[in-house]
Amino acid sequence: MPVNKDLSIETLRGIAILLVVSGYIVRSDIINGNPESSFTASILKYFFYAASYIRMPLFTAISGFLYASSPATSSTIKKLYLGKARRLLIPFFVVSTLQYVFFSLFPLSNSRPVLADIAWIYLFPYHQFWFIYAIFMIFLVVGALDALKALDTPAKWAACLAVALTLNFSLDFMGKNLLSIPGVNYLIPYFLLGYGLKRYSYLLFSGTALRILGGLFILSFGAQQFMHFTHASLNFHGHRILGAFVAFSVLPLLFYFKRPIPILAWLGGYAFCIHLFYLFGEGMSHLVFGGMFKSTPGFFLVCLSASIVLPIFAQELLEKSSVTRRLVLGQRA
Repeated sequence: MPVNKDLSIETLRGIAILLVVSGYIVRSDIINGNPESSFTASILKYFFYAASYIRMPLFTAISGFLYASSPATSSTIKKLYLGKARRLLIPFFVVSTLQYVFFSLFPLSNSRPVLADIAWIYLFPYHQFWFIYAIFMIFLVVGALDALKALDTPAKWAACLAVALTLNFSLDFMGKNLLSIPGVNYLIPYFLLGYGLKRYSYLLFSGTALRILGGLFILSFGAQQFMHFTHASLNFHGHRILGAFVAFSVLPLLFYFKRPIPILAWLGGYAFCIHLFYLFGEGMSHLVFGGMFKSTPGFFLVCLSASIVLPIFAQELLEKSSVTRRLVLGQRA
């Protein structure tokens, strides 16, 4: 890992990717794929639900926090756009194509991808790639706001954040994922939150603010747990509002109290490649070990391990060549 990286941020990134990958496995293999009612399955389902308002917002806030170290200006916005296109769009097109072809040849369910429909995945991003496209679009929007000096004071930043939250709460795209626009609408408030945690930390990390955030987290997370255990339900807009209360209270606390944890920081260095390739690991687990494990804990650990280890090996291998480093990972050659 490069020495100039903040290991405490890499630790948060490691936590985020573990939450994302384990969350997918629980949803796909335990909630949807195996209606087992064992104690372990119930625990995994609970942690999936408990982290549901934190997983992707944390991943996104980290991006905003890091971007805010060197925000775009009118003279650097072209460099930002070209750099993010290389880093995000190249892996998006290459790896999503590979994954679509792989699962069309080795389907894991009755919903086998049809090769003739592959062009649609570039307009309606496939599986985890909605996030890659959404974060690229967010960089375009926030970069433009910075170039226009729309985020250069706390008041302007708060106004943009308020607009983003209003759209987040009110717009329901009814599952239409064209160009990941619903993902942009969902995640841009958390990107702006991460941005503010870096640029305006003197306001958000004050003693009074932290005490308010702590109390708000207890109340909002408690409300989430109450709804879970009473089987209460919320509509789309209610979920968005409650989710924002949970995430906007806990994420600043995570950033404030962050500490480097070597193993998680090491994992965080592979987070992008893990996000790109983890479904290959999960898919291979089904193909190779699907009939060997009858217990939920065993199969969950196999899937999680493969979903982490395979992408790490892939990154190590791909980085050995300047061609694959650029054309698959989007890194500089």
